[in-house]
Amino acid sequence: MKKIFILFFPVLLYTTGCQSDVSDTELLQEISPQSIQNVISEPFDGITLVNVWATWCAPCIKEFPYLIELQHNYPDDLRVIFISADFPEDREKALEFLREQQVDWPTYLKTGRDLEFIAALSDMWSGSIPFTQYYLPGGVIFTEWSGEADLERFKSQFLLALEQI
Repeated sequence: MKKIFILFFPVLLYTTGCQSDVSDTELLQEISPQSIQNVISEPFDGITLVNVWATWCAPCIKEFPYLIELQHNYPDDLRVIFISADFPEDREKALEFLREQQVDWPTYLKTGRDLEFIAALSDMWSGSIPFTQYYLPGGVIFTEWSGEADLERFKSQFLLALEQI
């Protein structure tokens, strides 16, 4: 019996140690068009990346791991803000996806009308997703685009933005 416990105990520690301490409520918070700029403008000395995504968007799902990797590689210089465009009834599906991707920081679920939300983020955005923005400190947009990107594009744009500060 001791041998089985000794073999099982490290597995137990590993699996429980990998669980996020972020509650479901903190992990996926509702955010209105009126509140999004307040979140983006919170003081941060590095680059803020905003990414609007949804579980039903194949390009969003494809690029998501690149953003996670970038966040983990540059934790002091990059703040990633994920905004889910999923419908309220798909909240659990979005939460499950975030957990699978091992996101362990607060993210957001958009509320309100789509056109108001689009306008709150950008005059240039058509509303198609994925949608990505890089902000310099102080809330100044460095670059933004709609459509899927690869890791190289995310990284190169981040490094170019970082040179600006």
